[in-house]
Amino acid sequence: MKATSREQSDLRRLFHDINGEIFLIRGNADLALIGVPGDSKARQQLQDIINHTEKLGIYLRQVQDLYSSKDAIPAERTI
Repeated sequence: MKATSREQSDLRRLFHDINGEIFLIRGNADLALIGVPGDSKARQQLQDIINHTEKLGIYLRQVQDLYSSKDAIPAERTI
C-alpha cells in the first residue's frame, strides 16, 4: 500500500518521538552512572540499560530505513 504524504509525515514524527524517548532513557542511565562504584550491581544494571538503548536505536533505524526505502505502510500499521 502506497503511503500518503500525511502517513509519511506521521511515521517520521513517530520515529522522531521514539528516538527521543530512547535518547532520554540513555541520557538518564549515563547520568545515573556518575559516582556508582565499578563493582556495584546497580552499575551493571545501568550498563544493561545503555546497551539495550543502543540496540533499540539500531532496530529503529532499520525499521525507518525499511519504510523509507519502500515508501509503504503495512495495512495493519504495526511498527
